Amino acid sequence: ILDVRTGKDWSSSEFKIQSAVRAPAAEYADWSASYPKDKTLVLYCARPNEATSAGLARKLRGDGFTKAYALKGGWREWQRNKFPVEEK
Repeated sequence: ILDVRTGKDWSSSEFKIQSAVRAPAAEYADWSASYPKDKTLVLYCARPNEATSAGLARKLRGDGFTKAYALKGGWREWQRNKFPVEEK
């Protein structure tokens, strides 16, 4: 699970999805190169319409990743459902 929240959405939160890895959109080339193209990657952002995570998932698929997805509802939906979180 990759946390791609940006700017204030990232900096103002004390928490992240449990076991998520920080993957800033601006550093896409660096972190995307560290994953095998057949690894399942689930990205989330703070936008309910998954704007950042959906865009990056499309970019990953365009770069040959076969299992890249945006988490439906993003960070807000995860919190609303009280799924596991941890301090970042």
